[in-house]
Amino acid sequence: MVINQAWNNGIVAVTWGSGATGVSGTISASNSLIGSSAGDAVGGGGVTVLPNGNYLVDSYNWANGKATNAGAVTFGNGATGVHGVVSVSNSLVGSSTNDKVGGIAVNNWWPYQSLSTLATPATSQVVTQNVIFNWFGSGIQVLKNGNFVVSSGEWNQEAGAVTFGNGVTGVTGVVRASNSLIGGAAHDQIGSFGVTVLANGNYVVDSPFWANGAATGAGAVTWGSGFTGIHGVVGASNSLVGSITGDYVGYNGITELQTGTYVVDSSYWGNGSVGAVTFGNGWLGVKCLVSSANSLVGSTKDDRVGGLVPGPFVFNPAVTENAHSTSSVAGRLIYPLRSGIELMSDGDYLVVSGNWNNGAATNAGAVTWGSGIVGVHGVVSSANSLVGTTKGDEVGSGGIIAVGNSNYVVISDNWSNGSISDAGAVTFVRGDGGFKGAVSSRNSLVGSSAGDFVGAGGVEVLTNGNYLVRSPSWGVGTFETGYLFPWTTLGLGAVT
Repeated sequence: MVINQAWNNGIVAVTWGSGATGVSGTISASNSLIGSSAGDAVGGGGVTVLPNGNYLVDSYNWANGKATNAGAVTFGNGATGVHGVVSVSNSLVGSSTNDKVGGIAVNNWWPYQSLSTLATPATSQVVTQNVIFNWFGSGIQVLKNGNFVVSSGEWNQEAGAVTFGNGVTGVTGVVRASNSLIGGAAHDQIGSFGVTVLANGNYVVDSPFWANGAATGAGAVTWGSGFTGIHGVVGASNSLVGSITGDYVGYNGITELQTGTYVVDSSYWGNGSVGAVTFGNGWLGVKCLVSSANSLVGSTKDDRVGGLVPGPFVFNPAVTENAHSTSSVAGRLIYPLRSGIELMSDGDYLVVSGNWNNGAATNAGAVTWGSGIVGVHGVVSSANSLVGTTKGDEVGSGGIIAVGNSNYVVISDNWSNGSISDAGAVTFVRGDGGFKGAVSSRNSLVGSSAGDFVGAGGVEVLTNGNYLVRSPSWGVGTFETGYLFPWTTLGLGAVT
């Protein structure tokens, strides 16, 4: 395959060549796929090769007559190629200016926490900020069964569209509701947070900015068959959706389980960001409004069930954000905040909600077990979760570590032992249903002094499935958080 990006004043051409005899001659419509207008940039979005040897040419800058940047995706037979001028007869195309079919812009926030400086640790502050990363590229994704989907996030004033295509015959025509999953209003941005490809060949479309009528940013997550696709306007009849402004269903992503099912993480759902995590069937999907009847949810403002939890620390020596960033994190230790869904080796999953509030005990934290077959739903409480009881316990925020026999340990290094702050706790939990109740010395390894931060050094799993707990701040009690910063004053330390 040859992409001639400078050919004929930016019209560009993609030429198929035989692997046995090659290709020769002057580039033209008789031997190449070409554009018809300057700036068409045929193939500018790349070429995607399908498992069966066929291919797709992404030309999201292609002009449909006077409709500049309408966009086109052209199917090519791997044995014979495709040639001629890009058109509605041989391609999936947009019909309006800036539809950009085949292209998708991802405007995502990467939340992180950082220390304000490395020079004066005693006065350092942990700051939560957002770095904005923007990029535009090909919206083509190949499904596990060899079919494909085309995301077109800019289509119809950013209403957005996701189109299913057959890997043997391709798809042609103008993008519309009869052949694509589309948004019903401008800026719905269908598929803007990606398409999750499931192992069984099906797929899930994440659209957290979808508007449910006047409720902007309600969010929607739509399951599609990998054999027939899904088309029509996104709504509660074909999708999991939010009901109020700012629900942002699917904002924290889609996580596939080993059982072929999946969970939808929506930590901003509910009035005041109580949060929700919804189980979905990988063969049927889930189509309804998010509620406690079908999801694990919080009950208090800012519970943010399934919300972001810290990942490993990374030192950032220089500014790496793009021009859209509003702040600098140069010279800081930072850790990205990630989804609170933890996968287990047996196909089950855990929901970590470090911000969950236990009554007046804010940020007590909770860890909830979910079945990989039927999921879990209801309101988070001590009746269905491992929970903290004191302000700032943040149960589970130190991490979840799998040990032998599908069991796991929950690290809660900020847990307080009664009035003893930041004593820390590490809780062993069987993997056959989780533990329900409050973290305590009766069910956990805990510290006995302020600043012990038990488990802050991590857990090492031995080859026989047993494990070691590292607690480097144990025995002295320091002002630090217990993480191994270069400048941390360590305690006596303990390995348990």
